Amino acid sequence: MECGETRAKVSNAAIAKAFGLPRVLRVRRLNNCPLGNVLIETARGRFVIRRLPHRSELELKRTAQFLLYMREHGFPVLVPLTDRSGRYWCSSGEGLWSVHPVREWRLQPLDPANRMQLAAVGEAVARYHLAGKGYRKGAEIKGAPERVWQLWSAVRRVLPVYLTRMVRVIDEEVEYLAGALEVSRLPRGPILLDMDLQRFCFQGDRLRLVLNCDPDCRGPYIFDLANAVNQFCFVRGHYDPSRFEALVRAYDTTRLLALLEWDTFPNALRFSAVRSLCVGLQKVFLDQTEGWPEAEPKVQQWFERLRILRRETEGGFGALLSVMATGYEYRRCQRWRDPQ
Repeated sequence: MECGETRAKVSNAAIAKAFGLPRVLRVRRLNNCPLGNVLIETARGRFVIRRLPHRSELELKRTAQFLLYMREHGFPVLVPLTDRSGRYWCSSGEGLWSVHPVREWRLQPLDPANRMQLAAVGEAVARYHLAGKGYRKGAEIKGAPERVWQLWSAVRRVLPVYLTRMVRVIDEEVEYLAGALEVSRLPRGPILLDMDLQRFCFQGDRLRLVLNCDPDCRGPYIFDLANAVNQFCFVRGHYDPSRFEALVRAYDTTRLLALLEWDTFPNALRFSAVRSLCVGLQKVFLDQTEGWPEAEPKVQQWFERLRILRRETEGGFGALLSVMATGYEYRRCQRWRDPQ
């Protein structure tokens, strides 16, 4: 145990030295903290050390440059420091590490029941789309419909017989959405894609940081909004219209949704549910990184969302459609009054 702690201290000291940090006053391990693994307190401020996934140097450099670009445009992201060699990461022990200056590390994840926080997320997602609009260096390699269809084709072959009903429903959805999603006509750019509570870090009702932004994640902006609705507005088997309105109104106030985006919204919600189902099934039956007993509740919840969005069962989708129709009509009238 002492040897492990000694190695950890040496490793942290080596990382601090590699990045030229001021005199270290205290080192603290962070358990279950989305910001990073270790907090270093120095004479000139606090720094968080994060362990990076194994990627090529080109991918690491592109991600760091993207984060710097987003920060320059006023978006709250963790920006990495450069080491003495000018790199945004260093190798220590068995991993790659980055160092980020932070003012406050005691941040809380999003509470979807808090309407002010939910509105802050809607505004932040819109700001992310607006800030990233001018960034052209990323690649659309994640979350594209074609990738989801390929994933489903691979997962479908290994699914057990007792999921026959789910297979039939997803087959129908893939066939329908492949022709219904007008992806090429939708406004697009860098997107967040995966929405989870830990990704949005709050201090009170104020959003301080958005984590894990990736330049190689591009697509239609409406996909982000659909993912956020499916993740944060589905409560105990029903869509909550008050959560939906808080999230979407904040987004639309910051970045006005186009008519085509309002029109595509219901299908984007269905695509979001299909994608999440495919990813959940992939982890269990293809990658085998999760067991079915642990994953089943989450998979069944996504399947329930999809059934509601297909209008097979009640679940509050009608109220969401009413809000969408109001937004569509308002945008249409606004466009008619102002052709520009």
